[in-house]
Amino acid sequence: MDLARQISAGGDAIARALWTGTCVTLGTFDGVHLGHQALLTEVARRADATGFESVAMVFRVPPRSVINPSLRTPLLCTFDERLELIRAAGVQHTIPIDFNDDVRSTTAAQFVGQLLENLGLCCLVLGEGAKIGNDQQTLPDLDASVGGDVTFASVPTASLGGAPVSSSGIRAALSEGDVASVREMLDRPFHRGGKVVRGQGRATELGIPTANIARMPDLAMPAHGIYATWTTLADGSVWRSATYIGDNPTMGGAPDSFETHLLDYDAATDLCGQEVTVSFVQYIRGDIRFSSVDELSAQLRDDIERIGEVLGGSEPPRVQILESVQ
Repeated sequence: MDLARQISAGGDAIARALWTGTCVTLGTFDGVHLGHQALLTEVARRADATGFESVAMVFRVPPRSVINPSLRTPLLCTFDERLELIRAAGVQHTIPIDFNDDVRSTTAAQFVGQLLENLGLCCLVLGEGAKIGNDQQTLPDLDASVGGDVTFASVPTASLGGAPVSSSGIRAALSEGDVASVREMLDRPFHRGGKVVRGQGRATELGIPTANIARMPDLAMPAHGIYATWTTLADGSVWRSATYIGDNPTMGGAPDSFETHLLDYDAATDLCGQEVTVSFVQYIRGDIRFSSVDELSAQLRDDIERIGEVLGGSEPPRVQILESVQ
């Protein structure tokens, strides 16, 4: 589908905005982190101040991953979750965009022209230093060439501790297991969810039953190890939990395991088939090969005791279960 048709397919609610105009932003918004939130808040603020409709055009897949598949990286959240978080930031409308050959060949001026024709564009807001179109035009370039009644505005890059907040920076922190820093950059706990599937029962044999969660292969995960977490069940209840990500080296190996033990839950209740969401609070230790199953069991019990202490004084998160493995 060409760009014009993708934009016009945004829905009747946006079509009605042609009468007053729109304030638009564009991006992948992977993670919807602090920087994205600042940008989206500014779009919503400008729209509200002028009586326009606020619109976020959202790439389903990062353009760089389409241009160069070798640059494809795991995403921080699903597309549906991105849309939910964007709306939660105050933006009224979202338009999904597939980055295809037509979009790729569009110049910045042509892109703005499509927004004028299909959305009644009055204001375009992007991140500081952003470039758009196959000719990589900046907002000052567009302001000079397009002119007219369109306002072009940029939002400064968000930072924490003097370092810019970015999706790549969040992925780097996840690779180190630093879920505490990730929480700061997202302004919410990092969470990962999915359907509970039948495991091999090895944890139950140790007296520490776990819910094995099916992983979504396109999504980023924290580093291998043990984490203090909160687990939200399908009924909305939230439980203290010890979560393991790794390859189960002591138990004979099981690649890409993602399992959680609920500290205060009735182990006799079968969670298999339920959708759950795990919110990460603190990294406890790395994934270790122990010399015996007994040594592993003793360490896990120590881990669980420590996790109980870590979570004892904290409040459980409120999360909506959005992710699903088909």
